[in-house]
Amino acid sequence: MNGQAPSILILDRHIRPDGTLFNELKALGYLVIAAESVDRSFESVHAIRPDIILADLQMPGLNGLAILEALTEVKPEAAFISITDNNPEGLDAAVEALENGAFAYCTRPLNLKEIQTVIRHALRQQRLLLENQGLVESIQQSYTELSREVADRKRTEEVLAERTAALATLGELASEIAHELNNPLAAVMTFAHLLKSQELPGVAGEDVEKIFTEAQRAAKVVHNLLAFARRNEPDKAYADVVGAVDRALSLKGRELSANKIEVKTDYESGLPKTMVDEHQLTQVFLNIIANADQTMTEHRGGGNLWIRGWREGSSLRFSFRDDGPGISEENKEKIFDPFFTTKKEGKGTGLGLSMCQRMVRAHGGRIWVESIEGEGTTFHVELPIERPEGLEGLEDLEGLDGTGAGEGEKGGKIKGRWILVVDDEAVFTDPLCRILSREGHVVEVARDGEEAWRAIGRQRYECILMDVRMPGMGGKELYRRIKENDEGLARRVIFATGDTLNPETQEFLESTGNAWLGKPFSVEELESRIQECLAQQA
Repeated sequence: MNGQAPSILILDRHIRPDGTLFNELKALGYLVIAAESVDRSFESVHAIRPDIILADLQMPGLNGLAILEALTEVKPEAAFISITDNNPEGLDAAVEALENGAFAYCTRPLNLKEIQTVIRHALRQQRLLLENQGLVESIQQSYTELSREVADRKRTEEVLAERTAALATLGELASEIAHELNNPLAAVMTFAHLLKSQELPGVAGEDVEKIFTEAQRAAKVVHNLLAFARRNEPDKAYADVVGAVDRALSLKGRELSANKIEVKTDYESGLPKTMVDEHQLTQVFLNIIANADQTMTEHRGGGNLWIRGWREGSSLRFSFRDDGPGISEENKEKIFDPFFTTKKEGKGTGLGLSMCQRMVRAHGGRIWVESIEGEGTTFHVELPIERPEGLEGLEDLEGLDGTGAGEGEKGGKIKGRWILVVDDEAVFTDPLCRILSREGHVVEVARDGEEAWRAIGRQRYECILMDVRMPGMGGKELYRRIKENDEGLARRVIFATGDTLNPETQEFLESTGNAWLGKPFSVEELESRIQECLAQQA
C-alpha cells in the first residue's frame, strides 16, 4: 500500500458506481473502482493492482472459482472477498471459495458495517504479512552477513543492530499471537484438568490425557515464544528452579532422543523456591543443554547428559555434565566472550553463553565451566536463595501450617476463603471457579471492572484474581480504585493475563509489585499463587 489510500475493485452485477456502498467506501478514504464485466475487472487489476477485490461469485458467464483464480493470479497478495446470495447454492460457492484462497465472504442483502469490518481485517492481515515477510528477509540477510564477516567486529555490531531492530518487530508480532492463543489454551488446559480429576474410564480417560498433554505442548510453544521476545531485565517471581530445568529439557526432549542423548537428573529433595525469572532461566538451561547436545552428537553420534541440583549454603546450584569432547584450556578462557564460538561457520553466532552469563549475573548468581579436553564438560549455574519481599523470615512458604488462619485449613492449605475472579472469558472462568470451589473456597465472578467494583462494595474478599485487558473498565483502572480505597486488598490482587509481552502491560505489572500469572498457566501454579496470597494475609 506504500502510504497510498487502499484500493478496492468491485465486480458485482448489483453494485453501481453511484450506489450507497460505492460512495460510503469512497467517503472512508478508499480508492474504489467498479468493473461492469469480468473483462473490465482484469483490465482494472492490471491497471491499479487493487489491495481488495469484492467480487460477485455468480457473474453471468463465469463461475466464482474461475473469477477467484483469474483475479488472484494477476495479484496474488490481493484479499479476495466474495459476495453471494444467501441461499444454499450461494453459500456452498462461498465456502468453496474460502477453501481456495478467498479471505472472507458477505451475503446479500449486504450490510455496510459488516463489509467495512471485513475490509479492515483484510488490510490488517495484509499489513502483518508484509511486515512479517520483510522481517524474515531482514533476519536472513543479517544472518548471512554475520556469518560471512564475523572477523570484522565493527561490521558484526552493525549487523546485530539491524537484527535487534528486526527482532523488536518480531516481538510485537509474537506478543499479538501469544495474546490471541493464551485465553483459549488456558481454557482447554483447565477443562482438561477437571476431566482428568474425574478419572474417566478406558478410552475416554486416555483421550482426555492426550488433550491435556497436547494443550501443555502448545502452551510450551507459546511460553517459548514469549521467552524469545521478552526483554533482558529479569522479571522475578517466587518459583521452583527445577521447573525451569525440566521445561528446557521438555523443549529439547525429542531432539535429544533423536540424537541418542540419554539424560539423567538428580535433584536434592526439598529444594526451596527462590526469586527468579523463569523464562530467562529456561533460556539459560536450554542453551547449555543445546550446546551439550550438539557437541556430543558431532563428536560420536550420541552421549550422556547428567543434571544435578542441590543446595549449597544460601544458594542453589545446578550442574550439567556431558561426556563430549571437552574444551581446550585456551578456549575455556574465552567461552563466555561475546562473538566467540568454536562451531562451524553458520552454526552459531557466539552470543549464547555470553547472554546466559548476563542473565545469571542479573539474578545475582554466577555461571562457570569445568572441562578437560577429551573427558567431557560441566557447566555450573549458582543462584542465591531469595524470599519474596516481606516474607524473608519464613523458612519455606510451602511449610506454613495455617496456625491462626481460621477454620477450614488443614494440611498446610488455606481453604474456605472468599475469592473474586474478574475476567470477561466465560469459557476460562467457569472451569476456574469449579477448581477453586473444589478447594473449599467461595468463588464469585465479575465479567468486567464495573461489575467487580460493585461486588467489592458488597463483599470483603480475601483474594482477587483479575485479567488486565477487559471491555469497559479494565484491570488497570479497577486496581487503581481498589488501591485508593483499600491498600490491603490491593496487595491481595493476583493478575492473570495473556498479554505479558505488551510493554504497557509489563510496566503496569512491575509497578504494582503484585503476583501475576501468564496465561496459559497450570492449575498447580494457580493454586500456589492463591495459597501465597492467603498466607500473606494470614
